[in-house]
Amino acid sequence: MVEGAAHRVIGMRRQGRYEEIIPLLGELVAFAEEHGIEQAGPPAYIRHETDLEAAKQAHHAGTADLEVVLPVESAVAGKEGVAAYEIVGGPMARIIYMGPYEELEEEYRDFFAWLDRHGKRVAGPVREVFVNEPWKNPGQDPVVWIYAPVE
Repeated sequence: MVEGAAHRVIGMRRQGRYEEIIPLLGELVAFAEEHGIEQAGPPAYIRHETDLEAAKQAHHAGTADLEVVLPVESAVAGKEGVAAYEIVGGPMARIIYMGPYEELEEEYRDFFAWLDRHGKRVAGPVREVFVNEPWKNPGQDPVVWIYAPVE
């Protein structure tokens, strides 16, 4: 268990399939670089589908809620399909995943089972923080810190 920090972020949100997350993260980072926006940490995907079966169905239908964010140093105005806002902090459970992104679903099953065994409930969108930069190196397995807000 950790205390997740609140962050000022810029973000993009659309519907699609989960394989679009890493390219979307790259698009957001490129936007920040092009506009001189200073990063305050690694980018993240905000997973709104916390029910694994609903996530699987949304992925196959191409309607998964894809929100990517990038922590920023100072307040910036949103523009060109990029919004500026704050994400909340609070108590979170965290795991670290290293491996093919396509195999992350099994990690979620184990993580959610662990939470259940310890009397915890996911209390909001899960954050996948990308520690390395797989959008710059296609084929590179991501290193992902997964944070679940819990009650």
